Amino acid sequence: MRECARADMGLGKTFQCCAFVTALLRSAEATRVLVVAPTTLLAQWEAELELCGLHEETRRFYGNDRDAAARAVTRGGGVMLTTYGMVLHNAAQLDAVGGGGGERDDDGGDGARWDWIVCDEVRTPR
Repeated sequence: MRECARADMGLGKTFQCCAFVTALLRSAEATRVLVVAPTTLLAQWEAELELCGLHEETRRFYGNDRDAAARAVTRGGGVMLTTYGMVLHNAAQLDAVGGGGGERDDDGGDGARWDWIVCDEVRTPR
């Protein structure tokens, strides 16, 4: 069976996702959104989020901007852009930004660490 999201390019999937994230943040249905993508796609994500009006709420968690981005999203929410490598090597810091650290929900389970996590270009084993 063919996977549309993997095979078809040029359908505006990134922009649609950015519009969805904008609606979530503007309606207060979400406070923090983590976008994980290959390094080569981060500039595209930034450009699309800016088109949706999220320039001020978007932070980069890669390069030298990691600590400032973590502080900004921890305090005020928004969108955090990062790479798969950054997730692998900085999981504890990303967990803390997302609200981890032992929070409990009403059922006694761990609370949500991020309201939404978007994974772009995920490769699944065959």
